[in-house]
Amino acid sequence: ITEGRPEVTDVEPVAAPGPGIPTQPLDVLRLGAAIENRSEHPLGRAIVRAARRRELTFGEPESFQAVAGSGVRARLEGRDWLMGSPAHLEEQAVVVDPADARRMEELEAGGKTLVGLAEMNGKSGKLAGIIGLADRVKPTSAAAIRRLSEELGLEVWMITGDNPVTARVVAR
Repeated sequence: ITEGRPEVTDVEPVAAPGPGIPTQPLDVLRLGAAIENRSEHPLGRAIVRAARRRELTFGEPESFQAVAGSGVRARLEGRDWLMGSPAHLEEQAVVVDPADARRMEELEAGGKTLVGLAEMNGKSGKLAGIIGLADRVKPTSAAAIRRLSEELGLEVWMITGDNPVTARVVAR
């Protein structure tokens, strides 16, 4: 249905940053790209592409661990970071300010897939930034689905690993 090439659409620092938390969108993107630089996930690759397009300089993480289907953990610049879906952040006890939670809901309602950046401190963390991504629907998808359904009489299902809100936007 989509082109299969997600692109970064939004980069936002958190509403109430603490010490050492990035306050500028490009800082969030630079950190995200450094953390995702070893990732093979399409969203991670999209974050790295976006940083390179903006000619941002970023290093390699000191350590990197992918959590299949959920996110990545990395040590970068002497600090522990986590990047992942909102559900993964919640599972990892990442604190999200109510204003940031509302912003995340707004982005998802607009069809964006979200990746959160959190600084970790032991078994919990604090949200540091939000990166929204979107994948364009192919111009031919609606006609192809109509043909499968109406002309060929097939029952068409959409299967996705994305969140339900984003999936509904793509389905529409």
